[in-house]
Amino acid sequence: MKILFLTGAFYPQLGGVEKSVYSVSAELCRNGYSIDIVTQKTDKTSSEFEEFPEGFRVHRIPPSKIPKTGIFWKWIWFLFHIKLIWNADIIHFHDFDVLIKWFFPYRFLFFRKKYYITFHGYEGFPLRYKHIFYRKIAEKITHGNICVGEFIKRWYRTKPDIIYYAAVYPPAENISSVIGDDILFIGRLEKDTEIMNYLEALKLFYENSNSKSCFKIVGDGSLREKAAAFLKENNIPHKFYGMQKNPNEFIKNARVVLASSYLSMLEAMSYGKVVIAFYSNNIKRDYLTSFPDYDYSFIVMEDVARTAKKIESVYLHTEKYDSMRQSAIITAKELTWSKVAAKYISLYNKNRDNEN
Repeated sequence: MKILFLTGAFYPQLGGVEKSVYSVSAELCRNGYSIDIVTQKTDKTSSEFEEFPEGFRVHRIPPSKIPKTGIFWKWIWFLFHIKLIWNADIIHFHDFDVLIKWFFPYRFLFFRKKYYITFHGYEGFPLRYKHIFYRKIAEKITHGNICVGEFIKRWYRTKPDIIYYAAVYPPAENISSVIGDDILFIGRLEKDTEIMNYLEALKLFYENSNSKSCFKIVGDGSLREKAAAFLKENNIPHKFYGMQKNPNEFIKNARVVLASSYLSMLEAMSYGKVVIAFYSNNIKRDYLTSFPDYDYSFIVMEDVARTAKKIESVYLHTEKYDSMRQSAIITAKELTWSKVAAKYISLYNKNRDNEN
């Protein structure tokens, strides 16, 4: 079976959606599926076509040379690459924007194709009506959907066929007894990852504990300069490492991990780390508390001062959180990319069985 994935961003860009599409594609290839991925060409990508060792192929749409013609340029690009659509048995969109902005007219020209969509995350808080509207359109004109998180069902009124949260490749080594020394933040440096709230809590932690531990930041984003200025102003020892394809070495050396996105949290949990996840609005609260066994696997906080005290407690008395660390490892072992790929396959087969 031939599957065409459309995604707004892909490797070498790094992020949750990028890693998800990469990992699911690799697992589907292992299961005998033929995978082509269409994404955008960025400054970091020199090739418009690339074959990956895992077996999938990536086609990158170059930017338009004419200002304000991005959508029409993508339509034209697909016209010149019409075989990708023609040969695909399934066309699967990763988020609504690539369906609405890149592919919309072809959805009706190739009306006999099977179309699916995965909804990843949310577009900030408060929700905007246009995003809810676009998601409902995307849901109506596809044959099935996957939601990354149950909160999407409640906040966007989506009727999911399948829900998953995140996945990892669990570490092969025995890491249950490994406790590092670092305080680590993993995630994009944006408002929705609560980076500035974490820094406010760290300010209180360093003032109250006199700790000399280096705060390490694995991630990048529009708030990097603001974060760096805050850390420097408050004399917090720190180091930025940017986005990392494989953050495992940083995770291994951490004692406490600050993260509030599913993938970053689960990667830290797979190494038995105590994760502190902060929220500042109701949708982020539901995002976190809908995660399976969240109250056993990580710590959810909403108050800066209490977060500072919790960081201190975890850092100075890590042994008190041994049961949570073990629970986190067990949860991570159950949430693997092979199981996520199996969910994709079950969705495709479900509709095929219904036709028969």
